[in-house]
Amino acid sequence: MNEAERCDRISLMHVGRVLAVGPPEALAREHGAGDLETAFVELLATAEGAAGRP
Repeated sequence: MNEAERCDRISLMHVGRVLAVGPPEALAREHGAGDLETAFVELLATAEGAAGRP
């Protein structure tokens, strides 16, 4: 995630599916508690829940 935070725009993916696209700061702010790793974990949990996985 350190390298991703230095990019202008990133895509967070899981199982070949795009979960979110945008500037790292915006993704962290919109989907997490202020950092990109937390945002990714939140997006993963949402994706797993939507897929019907525990």
